[in-house]
Amino acid sequence: MRSINYAKLILIFSFCLCFKTSAFTSVNEKTTLDDYQLLITNVNIDKLLVSWVMNKNNKIDFVYLQKSVNRESYRNIAKVYYRGIKAYAIEDIISPNQTVFYRIVLVRKNGNFTFSSTVEYSSNHNF
Repeated sequence: MRSINYAKLILIFSFCLCFKTSAFTSVNEKTTLDDYQLLITNVNIDKLLVSWVMNKNNKIDFVYLQKSVNRESYRNIAKVYYRGIKAYAIEDIISPNQTVFYRIVLVRKNGNFTFSSTVEYSSNHNF
């Protein structure tokens, strides 16, 4: 699990917003819950940007970003504490011709948690 540098995270997300059409290819794979939206953006052949936007919610403690290669067994690849920031993004390395699955685990301060729907990304997309 990686620790998050929020300044770098905001810079990455700002870069994505500014240059998404020329530097990144959106694969339009996303899921939504009441509290957040998960989006996968292709950066290059072996790198993805997994981003999410969260509604303001003072009950949120932190979020796990989870990854799976088989849609059955997930591992945490990032833990991000909610600090009122609306947008988050994590870069993830993938192997060529690999299909991966991502989901968010939203953990509230009372210990309750919610899983997002799974978002699938296949590096076999034709861009």
